[in-house]
Amino acid sequence: NGNIGTIEDEDALIEIAKGLWDEEYGEIQGQTYDPTHGCEVKVFYDESYDYWLVQGTLPPYSTGMVPFLIVSGNGDLIAIGLR
Repeated sequence: NGNIGTIEDEDALIEIAKGLWDEEYGEIQGQTYDPTHGCEVKVFYDESYDYWLVQGTLPPYSTGMVPFLIVSGNGDLIAIGLR
């Protein structure tokens, strides 16, 4: 899967995630697509497993898919996708 390098802070991790999401999902059937739909991106850290979760959000009372990224504390990319 690869390594994203040193995780400096949450803001840097969000920018890395957005770049990876754009690479993976930025174009669908020849059309430009914003995987985050312009919504807020949140970061969570699980200290017991040393994993970071970065994911998009949806507005209240809406349905749809959001991008996510899971990275280990040393920068190893564990998963990227839409859920």
